[in-house]
Amino acid sequence: MANPVVVLAGPGVIPHAGAFRRWAEEANLPVANTWSVKGLFRWDSPNHMGTVGLQERDFELAGFSEADRIIAVGVDENETPRARWALSTVTEADPTDLPVLAPQPPIEPNRLYGELAAVIQPLYTSQKTPPSPAQVLYDLGGDRRTGQVIAARPGPTGFWLGRAFPTTELGSVVVTDTPPPGATVIDWGPDDVDWTDTDRLIEVAGPIVAWT
Repeated sequence: MANPVVVLAGPGVIPHAGAFRRWAEEANLPVANTWSVKGLFRWDSPNHMGTVGLQERDFELAGFSEADRIIAVGVDENETPRARWALSTVTEADPTDLPVLAPQPPIEPNRLYGELAAVIQPLYTSQKTPPSPAQVLYDLGGDRRTGQVIAARPGPTGFWLGRAFPTTELGSVVVTDTPPPGATVIDWGPDDVDWTDTDRLIEVAGPIVAWT
């Protein structure tokens, strides 16, 4: 059973994150975030649908084509082109003027989160040599201090950071060519991690389309 309403949150919600969260929680809305808004909801929040826009099938697997209505809030066309996510009736909302909605039915699990988690979560505790990117990110997440920013540049490392870092805090993850001062920058080389795990994610959600 599909969720009748799904929400896509882009970077425009960041200055209004608290009000946005209250709105989504009170209306029982499933929210998919772009990678620049990782941590808007904790990874284990019932409102969290997953991070979208990184791979070709993200929006399909997240149920956007099956929803009666997509509410897009603060979406950046350059980060997430409309043609990729506008798979049903779209309402675009300003983060300061969110639509009033009656509470929605219980949130249904979506395939994107479930199928990616089935690949990524076992990798968090794997003991491969070289390690899986997911294992490195899981360990890094466990050691991260409140307020610490983890950054990577667009490309394979940025893809893994955007896809697999277990976020608990908004603003903790940045994928950019110009990492902010003080950020912990990840820059994996060809032999630093087991890149073959990327192929497993591509099998689930298709080719990587971010930054293309």
